[in-house]
Amino acid sequence: MRLQGNGVTTVRDVLALELIRAAEPTVVCGKHALDRPVRWVHVGEIPDIARFLVGGEVVLTAGLGIGFTEREQADYVASLAQAGVAALVIEVAGRAFSELPAPLIRAGREADLPIIAVAREFPFEAVTAELHRRIVNERVDLLEAVEGISHRFEELVANDGDYAAIVALLSELVGAPVVLENSACQVRAYAGGDTESDELLSAWDAHSRARHAEERRLRRCLRVPVLLRGEPWGYLHVFHNGGGPAPAVLPYAAERAATFIAIALLNDRVARARCTLRQSALLHRLFNGELSGPEFVKLALTLGTDLRGGQMIGVALAPDTAKVSDGVTAGGIEKADLVALALRRAGFAVLVGEESDCSLLVVGLGSGRSAGDVRAALDGAGVIAGMSGEVTAERARAAVWQARQAFEVAASGVKGQVLAAGDLGIYGLLAELAEGTQLAQFVEDELGPLMSRDAAADRGLLPTLSAYVDTGFNKAESAARLHIQRRTFYYRLDKIAAALGHDLDSPDNRVRLHVALAGLRLLRARAARIRGS
Repeated sequence: MRLQGNGVTTVRDVLALELIRAAEPTVVCGKHALDRPVRWVHVGEIPDIARFLVGGEVVLTAGLGIGFTEREQADYVASLAQAGVAALVIEVAGRAFSELPAPLIRAGREADLPIIAVAREFPFEAVTAELHRRIVNERVDLLEAVEGISHRFEELVANDGDYAAIVALLSELVGAPVVLENSACQVRAYAGGDTESDELLSAWDAHSRARHAEERRLRRCLRVPVLLRGEPWGYLHVFHNGGGPAPAVLPYAAERAATFIAIALLNDRVARARCTLRQSALLHRLFNGELSGPEFVKLALTLGTDLRGGQMIGVALAPDTAKVSDGVTAGGIEKADLVALALRRAGFAVLVGEESDCSLLVVGLGSGRSAGDVRAALDGAGVIAGMSGEVTAERARAAVWQARQAFEVAASGVKGQVLAAGDLGIYGLLAELAEGTQLAQFVEDELGPLMSRDAAADRGLLPTLSAYVDTGFNKAESAARLHIQRRTFYYRLDKIAAALGHDLDSPDNRVRLHVALAGLRLLRARAARIRGS
């Protein structure tokens, strides 16, 4: 189905009626406005007929109520124009006028109202009956067309059509370019393009923010809001017919499209949320040991993720909301969803869910791929993530635990942004201890006295100790990193040693301090993520 023609009776159509043409009509003013739509037809011979009109009418009159003074005629025309009348048809067969007076024509020009003089008498009743029949039929046709359009959009959404498919269908129906933009004036879908609209799209921000009003005045662009839960999500722009009259059904088609775009967006969010919940529940059962690896793989298949055959790895990353290039939140999409989407497009099987303070992914490598390919994707995504080694289904639970531990270390910032389980060294042991109370107790035993001293002092010494440990206990490099003189640095070391009760030159004490500081960073990073969530 394609929307054909204007579908609305206009003033021009009224003049084309055989009964009118036979009466020899002459357009005396307002020729440029003959394409105005006609909502109804009225016959009237009273001077105040305008107060009974609502707009869009053609008024048929013998002129008996127009008046004979220049003031009466000007007021009559002005009142009709103010009421929104489409046109005034006056019989000039001698009952009131043999020809239209100049003041009346001048008032029509000033009011921008089409006035048609009809030289012969014509049957008003027959004309109104014919036009009313036509207008009523048009409204019935319009209702049927709108119903058909709604059905097309319903079918599309029921078959999982997204907003881009709805834009394409609307363009097909109206035979014109259609643009969907979000509230930040970013184009999200475009269909039915031609050379002119392609050029317009290259400077879309200017059209959306400044030039749309001019395009609307020229009747070249219809804009309809897309509302999501009562709030503006964006707008549909329909460019039609080079400025000619648009099909009557066009506004209804655009409004229906906007409604179904909102439904598609909500469906997408709901479907994504439900899928994430189901996958999260499955990962939670694996993580807590309620499922064996093979059982997990079998259930993952029921959710549409085939992890059979080949190795797999676990991935854990921070569940931050993703940002698009201009900083606008990408529709509530989490980084884990974007990473999973990128991996799926690269041919990996991916199951993604949430577990406490991180997102978990189980990635099936299939054949010909390795953990290195996944790591490259994570590096490219700019995320903080941990990865397990490559495992078989039997060790799927070990994979998610390894990924979680690697993520703990990566999130602390002590080694790198993307870490594999094999990169951790002693930090892997610390991450495992952080799950219980052992690490926190060790850190408190080793660094508690210094942190208590810092809490009561104006200047803390923990940053000095951290710099000393991070530089491999190099005093000159530590002083340079802290931008202080060596004598000041040596003074601070003496204060640290006194607070801890340790000889800082002892190899055993240095190992203890190195481990304690690494543990402190892990614990603080975890606390910060919990506060953030």
